[in-house]
Amino acid sequence: MPYALGIDIGTTSTVDAVAHWRGTRWGPPDLVPLGDGSVEMPATLPLAVDGTVVRGFLHRVGDSVSLSVDGQPHRAADLTAQLVDQVVTRVETAYGEPPALLAVPVPAHWGGYQTGRLHAALTRIGLDQAHLPPAPAAAVEAHAGELALGTGATVAVYAFGATGCDCALLRREPDGFTVLASGSLPIGGADLDDVLVDRAREALTGRYPRAVWTTLRQRCAAARVELSTESSATIRVPVPGAPTVTVSCAEFEELILPLLTATADQLRAVLRAGPAPEAVVLAGGVTHTPLVRRLVESVASGQVLIGTAPEYTVALGAAQLVGAATGRRLTATREPVEPAVAIPAALPAVAATAGDDVDGEPPRLLYPPPRPPVLITELTAPRRRAGR
Repeated sequence: MPYALGIDIGTTSTVDAVAHWRGTRWGPPDLVPLGDGSVEMPATLPLAVDGTVVRGFLHRVGDSVSLSVDGQPHRAADLTAQLVDQVVTRVETAYGEPPALLAVPVPAHWGGYQTGRLHAALTRIGLDQAHLPPAPAAAVEAHAGELALGTGATVAVYAFGATGCDCALLRREPDGFTVLASGSLPIGGADLDDVLVDRAREALTGRYPRAVWTTLRQRCAAARVELSTESSATIRVPVPGAPTVTVSCAEFEELILPLLTATADQLRAVLRAGPAPEAVVLAGGVTHTPLVRRLVESVASGQVLIGTAPEYTVALGAAQLVGAATGRRLTATREPVEPAVAIPAALPAVAATAGDDVDGEPPRLLYPPPRPPVLITELTAPRRRAGR
């Protein structure tokens, strides 16, 4: 049975979803296990002889400097294509045939150059049929049943994942979406975990091996998830005799408020790029945190939509999007226009009052500038001195 495959490559994990062709229409997308019964697999590739893995390469696509692993250069686009190929191979094995359609969502701010580099890398390994829609468009498509967007209507996406928060404003077109503005902050769930780690380490004195801190971080991450639904969470410090640390939801929200305020300011700045959106779609696992939704609701006037598993929203939407757009243009991505959104240089520099601008001027998005060219001066080997 023909199926459409959507693959969401995150910083830490990769998720995929499949929508099957039902004879007259595409069915709803479902998550597909990628090994060991889990629908997630690490977004890593083991390339070194010693087992060292490389990660985070999707966001390096288009970088003129290759990644060096075990002394060998690797282009980020090729690494991303290898990871996509691994997922496609596993799904092919499960279903006995390759996907009829394939979508790999990419960051909203990507232009033609980065998208082209990744598509070329996918083509080299035989995946030239892959569509590369902006990730926010896939997130919106996951909520298509709840939205009735007419042509020209706008919708926003607030995606809060493990290592970053991405916001985007999209306009509905007759045959897809146009990204009007987008911006990212390097604030993610790992930073919220750090807040709990700092809180828990107050119970410790002295120096401890790395294994203690690794275990403590894992328990703090679990506590953060627990605080999304419970009024408090208890962190067991992995040191004999150390007291347990109990953190209430109210205390946790107070601790993380400066971080979340920065992401809300970013969303507010993105929304200035166009008409007020009819809805804001939440994506990413950190949006389970209740304070996140309250802050987004305080910034946006439209309805706020969140699925039961927002960490899988982009993958589910990608499979749905590529199926719904069969035979026509999927999306249109416009190059970012500055000024667009605010990326504070440091958290204290963010306007303290909601709605205030820094220094009275609208904040601007500072996209990472292109790397300067590397000039290599050719040197001449020194002459060997003549022996006496």
